[in-house]
Amino acid sequence: MLTVKDLYVKLGKRPILSQIFFNLNRGEIATVVGPNASGKSTLLRAINGEIPRVRGHIGLRSKPIDHYNKQNKSIAQWRAVLPQSSIINFDFNVLDIVLMGRNPYYETKSEKENQAIAIDSLNKLGLYDLRERSYLQLSGGEQQRVQFARILSQMYECIKNKKPGIVFLDEPTSNLDLKHQFEILKFLKSFKESGISILIAIHNLEQAVNFSDKLLLMDKGRLVATGKPKSVLSTLRIKRIFGVESEWITENDQNFLKIINQ
Repeated sequence: MLTVKDLYVKLGKRPILSQIFFNLNRGEIATVVGPNASGKSTLLRAINGEIPRVRGHIGLRSKPIDHYNKQNKSIAQWRAVLPQSSIINFDFNVLDIVLMGRNPYYETKSEKENQAIAIDSLNKLGLYDLRERSYLQLSGGEQQRVQFARILSQMYECIKNKKPGIVFLDEPTSNLDLKHQFEILKFLKSFKESGISILIAIHNLEQAVNFSDKLLLMDKGRLVATGKPKSVLSTLRIKRIFGVESEWITENDQNFLKIINQ
């Protein structure tokens, strides 16, 4: 679904990403982890063309990503992006924001159909009662959940018809309480079950381990390791890169990571 080979990005004369190689298969969840300023957000932005790359191949659905540059509406029917922060300067209400996820379908679906899908997305996230509220008046956590509802409405067809798609999310749970963090992660697992691929950046290593098929460990703009969570996040590697102690616990044939407070 996604192939990245020898990705290299500079800021001025300073390399900020280099020697990045990895694949993301259909229906796979890959989580990018790493300390602050390790390149997690930069990686997602570079893959989606938000910042230019000096060199490197990025492939989506076996085609170079540049192939889709003139097909923004077409690609938006199966690729969705949730940035770390979504800046909205106009006073849209919540339903308007979620309807933005339906933009790729305005020519093929009626206004009534698109509105019904947007409202369904709000219902699934328990946000229906906020539909007429100003987005700008919501808390940070509420705004984050509304933005996820937008993604849900955008990917509706892929989820319903189990068509291949891909979602990129940068810290989608950062402003949420535990209940809503798990709610978002549960939705993403349902995306995976529909065959959608997910590339997500999050800080919480314990969540990343329990949630992911594979991890991509970033440090200082390089991909240090990629693979199954336990092989990527060894206790020695966690100590070296994150500066904290940890241990792996096996229970009922499942591996869990525990970060030890010092």
